[in-house]
Amino acid sequence: MASDEYAELNAFLGRKFDAIDERFATMDQRFASIDQRFDTMDQRFSEVLGHLEHIYGRLERLEQEY
Repeated sequence: MASDEYAELNAFLGRKFDAIDERFATMDQRFASIDQRFDTMDQRFSEVLGHLEHIYGRLERLEQEY
């Protein structure tokens, strides 16, 4: 392989790898966004669970009274 062919191949592969790196960076950003959404959902579910536990406790006390 001649040196000019090697340089051309090297430049071509460099461009391809740069494009792949950009795609992975975009995917990383999307996963970070999804992680944030899951964190928010976990917080909301924890709040709902806390409310349900409170209601359950009140219902148990009502049952004991009657």
